[in-house]
Amino acid sequence: MKQLISLCICLCLAAAPCLVSAQSQSPASEPNYLRYPVIPPISMTTASGKVFTNADIKKHKPVMIMLFSVDCEHCQHETQDITSHISQFKGAQLIMITPSAHSEMYAFYQGYGISKYPDVITMGTDSTRRLNMFYQQRFFPGIYIYNKDNHLVYHHEGTAKIDTLVHYLHQR
Repeated sequence: MKQLISLCICLCLAAAPCLVSAQSQSPASEPNYLRYPVIPPISMTTASGKVFTNADIKKHKPVMIMLFSVDCEHCQHETQDITSHISQFKGAQLIMITPSAHSEMYAFYQGYGISKYPDVITMGTDSTRRLNMFYQQRFFPGIYIYNKDNHLVYHHEGTAKIDTLVHYLHQR
């Protein structure tokens, strides 16, 4: 009888990792941005001090949300690449959001000449970090592209190639 009980315990312990693995792949454990692949609620304060929300997102245009940090070298390089290829981003809306203080964001905004592109880029600060939590962001920059119907078509953490971003922004 002791051997039978020991055998049952061993079988249960051997099956436990499989059960944990199966549970970790359930839809409920997917990140929110994959479970809800539409643009999440946005509330940020822009460089001009205005509050920007989803109501300010341009209708029927692809949207790229870039979560960044003002002191992140990858974010700085990505911003330089975007601004040097800005003509390829026409017809899309880029929303750049940082959890940094408004004064730091404004210095970044001025330093990288974002004010030259008001029809393409909107930059702001979100001190609540709600979007960072929604996207379960681990690395900067976090890039999330939504098509003209507001459905997620691309996501990436870290520096992304401009060609890749443009491809997903302009795919039909």
